[in-house]
Parts: sequence; C-alpha cells; structure tokens
Amino acid sequence: MNSSIDDGGIEFRGTEGTLKIDRGGFTVHREGVEKGQNPVMTERSFKDGTITHMENFFECIKSRKEPNAPVEAGVAAARAGHIGNYAFRHGGQTSWPLKASS
Repeated sequence: MNSSIDDGGIEFRGTEGTLKIDRGGFTVHREGVEKGQNPVMTERSFKDGTITHMENFFECIKSRKEPNAPVEAGVAAARAGHIGNYAFRHGGQTSWPLKASS
C-alpha cells in the first residue's frame, strides 16, 4: 500500500506485522501487542533521501557517469502505480503483463 498519508511511503502488511518505509526511515509494527508497545523497531534517516538522490543525478550530468540507480530501477518502481491506475480505470483489476485489448 502507498499513499500521501503520513508523508507517503509504502507499507507492507502481513499477518504478524506491518513494515512502513518512507524517505525518512522505516518502522515495524507488530499485530496483537498492547497499546504503547508499537512500533517495535524504528530507524530514521539522518538526511533526506531526495537531496542525496538529486545530488547524484546532477553529478552524473556533469561527469557523464552512471547514476547510483539506473533508469530501469525508476521504471520498475513506477510500474506498480501505473498498473494500479490502469486497473482502477478499467474495472478494478488487470493482469501483468498487460494483454492487448481487442
């Protein structure tokens, strides 16, 4: 799951807990524990990941070196959102790879 709530990020929900990751760090929440016992693990970034990402991008423009994350990684990261939007606009579900419409 991902949304703009709580500064965005992505959540992985399982039967025993939830992992929430955003550019500020991550938290792990356990299911079925008493109030006040969550999160069971938190780690915060010491620097905004967006700034580091942009610094690397501009340095690669100047030096013509490969970036830390190749273009294909960005395409793969964006794909899930695009597939979700496609499914929403086409009746709520789809399959991947997309089948050509007739």
